[in-house]
Formats: sequence, C-alpha cells, structure tokens
Amino acid sequence: MKRLVIVVVAVFVAASLLWVALPPRATADAPTGSFSMGPPNTAENSSSETITVAGSGSFDEEGGTVVASGSFTRFTAAGAVIDKGTWEATDFIDFNNTGFGGPNPGFQGGVLSIEVTLFPRGGPPETDVTMTITCCISPPGACTEGITVVGTDEGDFTIVISGLNLIHLTP
Repeated sequence: MKRLVIVVVAVFVAASLLWVALPPRATADAPTGSFSMGPPNTAENSSSETITVAGSGSFDEEGGTVVASGSFTRFTAAGAVIDKGTWEATDFIDFNNTGFGGPNPGFQGGVLSIEVTLFPRGGPPETDVTMTITCCISPPGACTEGITVVGTDEGDFTIVISGLNLIHLTP
C-alpha cells in the first residue's frame, strides 16, 4: 500500500511540474467588445461634402482584431449622392475609453479606431481608410458622439455632424 501511495504522489508531482513548465494553452479569441452605429452617423469634409455611415461589429483589444461591416453614402455639398456602397473592417487600430464613462464591462464610452475598406458600387475599393467611432456615456456633453472617416477618395470626413453609437465591453 505504501508503494502505491508513493507512486500516486510521484505521478501527481510529475504532472504538476509538467503543467507549470508548459506554456499557457492558446485560447480562442473571443471579442472583448462590440459596437453598433445607428441611426446612420454623418460627418463632413472640408468641401462640405458629407458621408453617412451605419454598421456594427466586434473587436478584441488584446488580440488586436476586429470583425465589422456596414454601409455608407457620400453626398455633395448640395445633397446629391456621389456614391454609396459597403465597408468592411480590415484592421484594429485602438480603443481608448479613458474619461468617457460607463462601467467596465458593460456599456462603455470611448473612441474605437479601425481600418476599413470602402466598396463603392461601380467603383474600385478604397483601402487604408481609418474610421473612428466615438461613444459618449457620461458625463453628458463631455465629448461629441459620431464618426470620422479619413483617407477616402473624397477627402477626410473629420467634422462630426451627427451620430449615435453604442460600445459594449464583455467580461
């Protein structure tokens, strides 16, 4: 019986040492956050042209990944449609939630920056476009909620006109 106890203890110690010595197992990248834009957000460029953007997605801050898509329409200063199409996220850039309010996890204010590709109907894709999605939880009036879209063929849409966004962090 004593030999059996020694063998069991030896196996347990060996297994414990092996577990400590091995690197951590990889886990599937689960999203740490999600966002939705709606009703469509509107921003303006220096020529008074506007872009409206809608969409949603999820992101993993630690893993540096994003899965998101939506639609857009660009208008002239007079309100005529320049083009419309879809967009798809291609890279996670950053998420900054400092000073924007909200519990963590849960609804969270912040600025989410992602790289997207625009797919205008009937035109070539526009790559390397930076989209920022701003969500203000509290205090009221502490920031301007909306989007900016920088690097498009129609210029940089950096003047926020209107927007309503929601960012949710998961535990």
